[in-house]
Amino acid sequence: MKILHILRSSNPKGGGVWEAVRQLSHAQVQAGHEITIITLDDPASPYESSGLRLIKAGVGLSHKYGYHPKFKAVLAELVAQHDSFVVHGLWQYHGYAARQVLRSARQPYVIYPHGMLDPWFKRNYPFKHLKKLFYWFWGEYPVLRDAAQVIFTSEEERKASRNSFRPYKVNEVIIPLGLKCPNLDPINTRNRFFTDHPETVGKKLLLFLGRLHEKKGCDLLLHAFARNCRGTDWTLLMVGPGLEDYSQKLRVLAVSLGIEKQILWLGMLMGEPKWATFHAADAFILPSHQENFAIAVVEALSCGVPVLISNKVNIWREIQDGGAGFVEEDTLEGTERLIQAWQQADVPTRETLKQKARSLYLERFQVETAAASLVNLLTGNMARNSSKNRVR
Repeated sequence: MKILHILRSSNPKGGGVWEAVRQLSHAQVQAGHEITIITLDDPASPYESSGLRLIKAGVGLSHKYGYHPKFKAVLAELVAQHDSFVVHGLWQYHGYAARQVLRSARQPYVIYPHGMLDPWFKRNYPFKHLKKLFYWFWGEYPVLRDAAQVIFTSEEERKASRNSFRPYKVNEVIIPLGLKCPNLDPINTRNRFFTDHPETVGKKLLLFLGRLHEKKGCDLLLHAFARNCRGTDWTLLMVGPGLEDYSQKLRVLAVSLGIEKQILWLGMLMGEPKWATFHAADAFILPSHQENFAIAVVEALSCGVPVLISNKVNIWREIQDGGAGFVEEDTLEGTERLIQAWQQADVPTRETLKQKARSLYLERFQVETAAASLVNLLTGNMARNSSKNRVR
């Protein structure tokens, strides 16, 4: 099968969409399929393809929306060379253009919203929601309505997505995402972290990894950490990119709370340094107000690291049912309870949580399973489309 993935950008700082596409694509290549990815990135951008066929069609005239006058022509050429099509993400030109080109070519497509229909955005950004509401009628809703399937990665995402816009009538399916854990020696990888950061040896390490963004509950985490860990042997690892203004605001907050010496700001990590941080951590924490699949949570599970998350992370039920961590509300009190639950857990309980974290990853979140499910869906679409065209 020749699969074309269509998305806005391959910039790894943009969140989990690129990582999801990268993981799915590698698994599909390993299964014998031909994969192409097209984005609206500058061809000269440093974003790596990770060994995949990546076509950067050029920067759009509108930086955020991504409109590019030649994108549809480039896309049409690629459509003629492929037989299955997957659109990733909403509210930008690549989806609008994909619908037009694929309908013209009489080809079905599927689309992953990647959490971009969550009503959290409606509640917290009402002005942006008004702009999206205008665009919904003539732009985004037709993209979703005309898709062969709209793919949600959890039942929580599917249910939440029904509450943001009207009209809303789409063909829903659920295919959980997954990831491939690199084959690294856990002990050596862990020791690399302590070699790079000797000041953390002998400390208890709580890890946050993700974009430094208000929706992630970073401020709640700092307040809760200060109330429960200030002056102790706990260190908070803050890993991830963020806008300079917000990142600086968090640093100022840490100083005001008296915990600046207990926080290690590591910026964005990739490759082995990132995995070394996971293996060194005692627990992973994400008190997010809105989170779709949360790839970082699954990365933690793959390393056998228990996760402390809010119930706004859409895979929280899987974590809770699998006994792989603790779940609370996305409030200051809830975040405090997460930290306290881990602090109060005895050694046998922590070891059990670690074992269950790894087991849950192996049972539910391996990327090969997600990639195979997507291929099965695309195969069915191809067969139905072929039959329909023969009738015509």
